[in-house]
Amino acid sequence: MKLKKMLSNLISSFLMGLFIYYALTQTITWGAVLACLAAVGFVALGYLAAYAFKRNRKNAVKS
Repeated sequence: MKLKKMLSNLISSFLMGLFIYYALTQTITWGAVLACLAAVGFVALGYLAAYAFKRNRKNAVKS
C-alpha cells in the first residue's frame, strides 16, 4: 500500500472517530481526542506489522 493512501486512511480514521464521538455525546473532550489518537496508533501498528511481514517474506524468498 502506498504511503499517501496509508496516511489518508489514518487521518480519516482519526476524523471518523471524532465524528462518531461527537454524534453520540454532542461534545468533544480531550479524552476523546486522545482515544482517537490511540486508535489511530493501533491502526498504524497494524500497517507496520503488515509491512514487516511482507518485507520478511520477500527476504525469505530471495534467500
